[in-house]
Amino acid sequence: MIAVGRKPKLAPRMRQAVSELKRLLAKQYPEATFRVGRSPEDAAIVHLITVVDVPDTTQVVDLVLDRVLQLQVEEKLPIHVIPMRPSPST
Repeated sequence: MIAVGRKPKLAPRMRQAVSELKRLLAKQYPEATFRVGRSPEDAAIVHLITVVDVPDTTQVVDLVLDRVLQLQVEEKLPIHVIPMRPSPST
């Protein structure tokens, strides 16, 4: 489970990384919605939850995978993009 509640406080560089990833994703998926949360296992890890109505969410990760890895390895930013499909309407 992903901890999402109040907006987590983020360091300036992490805020920039989140904004950059949102821009990259929104360019391809303008209908995407985003939430930012902390990992329940490790509060230092930031999850960018990306909700997109696509049949296969793998394509969402593929779009930003290289940049996420660069942020993680080169900039030591613990960030992950978590793609999700929208909840079905009831």
